[in-house]
Amino acid sequence: MSVNSVEKLSKIDPNNVALKDFMLFCGKGKKAGTPFEGRWVSDASPEELEEAYQDFKPDVKHLLKCAEKLSRWALHVVNELPLITYDRVALIGFFDGMDAFVLGRLLAHPLTTLFNVPAALKAYQDVRLPFAQFIAHGSERMSQFACLDIMMG
Repeated sequence: MSVNSVEKLSKIDPNNVALKDFMLFCGKGKKAGTPFEGRWVSDASPEELEEAYQDFKPDVKHLLKCAEKLSRWALHVVNELPLITYDRVALIGFFDGMDAFVLGRLLAHPLTTLFNVPAALKAYQDVRLPFAQFIAHGSERMSQFACLDIMMG
């Protein structure tokens, strides 16, 4: 994409958020599992963006010049969870609407009472936690492949 085509697209559809609101990832080594120092979200300068993507193709550099307001976000990684329920508390919403559906069916079952809610939540955990961990591992692997693909061009 050249700068001219971005300008033409902006004139055709000035409300096209794809030309203004996009996200880039710039990893700096393997820092997952280490404490993050600094603000989670902060303003960034065009110079920082230019430096981070200095080795990219000219088309990407032209696209970066379209960015109007830059911000830097810290990415947070959750370690593998050993459990997602404790007593009468459950974490839901890992990866899809199935968590709420499964949990809702278990809690609405006629045999579920306030007394045996922990057992129902344990059943929920036994069913959903392995799947959630599988998806999390797959997501991490895919992000590594995507970064490798971008770096190798």
